[in-house]
Amino acid sequence: MLVAACTQVPITTPTATTLVVQGESHVLKSGEQEQLTASLLTPTGPQPSISARWTSSRIDVCDVGGDGILTAIGAGTASVLAEVNGHQAAFDVRIVPSIQGVWTGQSRLADVVRLSGAGAFRPSPLLVGYYELRATQIHDRIQATDWLTNFREPLSGIIDTAGSAALSGVLDDDDGRIRTNPWTAKLSQDGQTLSGSYVATQTFVNFWGRQVIQYRFEDLSVRRSMR
Repeated sequence: MLVAACTQVPITTPTATTLVVQGESHVLKSGEQEQLTASLLTPTGPQPSISARWTSSRIDVCDVGGDGILTAIGAGTASVLAEVNGHQAAFDVRIVPSIQGVWTGQSRLADVVRLSGAGAFRPSPLLVGYYELRATQIHDRIQATDWLTNFREPLSGIIDTAGSAALSGVLDDDDGRIRTNPWTAKLSQDGQTLSGSYVATQTFVNFWGRQVIQYRFEDLSVRRSMR
């Protein structure tokens, strides 16, 4: 009779005390807060949620209170340091600017091109017109709608620490499809103006068959009118 051999895997415990700092996210938008917690891992077991001394490497980027609550202040990167009984641990964060709110201004239709299709084609006049963006933001993730599709097309994307935002989206309805990609803009130093451009491609079917029209908008300039 064959007897299967069993291999025992030893359960290891820390041989030295280690400090660990935890938080919900390493990326926040300015104005957001999150709770940081410090835990000691010891040979006799973990000691969670202990009291620590907290400091920030850059108080212009983020601040941290004695209770471990981190407040995002300005764009950039920083390390939050926790110290307990001579043990130290860091929690790195990246802070991006906030573009949450309603932005109003104008954009210029710079070009209209039929990418495919046949039949009559009468491009829209190249004019400067009203534009509005409505955005929400969690950390560096943006959800938005805009005036071009009567606020029906969902736009989504990210913003970096330099204030550069990139969005894209697709709207499908009975009239066809509108795809916005790319939508890019840069936030001004004072945080009050977005400047950029975007491209919208419309696909639909008419008497002559399937049509694909591309609209290129430039000189996008909007100011925050509501947070």
